[in-house]
Amino acid sequence: MLPEQNIAARKKIKLTELLWFVLTGELVVFLAVMFVLQSAGSHKIQLSNAAVIQYIVYGSVIVLLPVVFKIYDRAKVKAATLSTIEEKADLYLKTKLIVFVLIEFVALIIFVMQYIYPERAHLYAFGIVFIADLFVKSGKGQFLKDFTQNTGELL
Repeated sequence: MLPEQNIAARKKIKLTELLWFVLTGELVVFLAVMFVLQSAGSHKIQLSNAAVIQYIVYGSVIVLLPVVFKIYDRAKVKAATLSTIEEKADLYLKTKLIVFVLIEFVALIIFVMQYIYPERAHLYAFGIVFIADLFVKSGKGQFLKDFTQNTGELL
C-alpha cells in the first residue's frame, strides 16, 4: 500500500471526526436554546394543526434511527467489496456525511417546532436525536473496526 493513499485516508477520517465534533457542538447549542425557550414558554403560537406538526416531528425521530443504522450497515457490507484503503475511507466519509445530514435535518425540524410551539416533549425528542449523534461518533478506531474487517490494512 502506498503511503500517499494512507495519508489521504487519514485526512478523510480526520475530516469525519471534525464534522462530528462540529455537529455535536451545534446540537449542544440547539439544546441550550431549546431549554431557554422552554423556560420562557410565553410565546406559544396558537396553531390549528399543531398536533399534525407534532406527529410529523415524532415520526421523523422514530424513522431516523433505523434509517441511519441501515445506511451505515449497508456501507459496511459494500466496504468488504472494495480493495484499497483509499476507497474504503472515501465510502466512510460519504456514509458519515449522509448520516450527519439526516441527524441535522431532524434536529432542525425539532428545533423549529420548539421555537414555534414550546413543549417539553420536543426536548425529549431532541434528546433521542442527540443520543443517536453520540452513537454515530466517527474516528479511526471505528473505521478500522467496521470498514477494514481486520484484513490487516493499517492507516
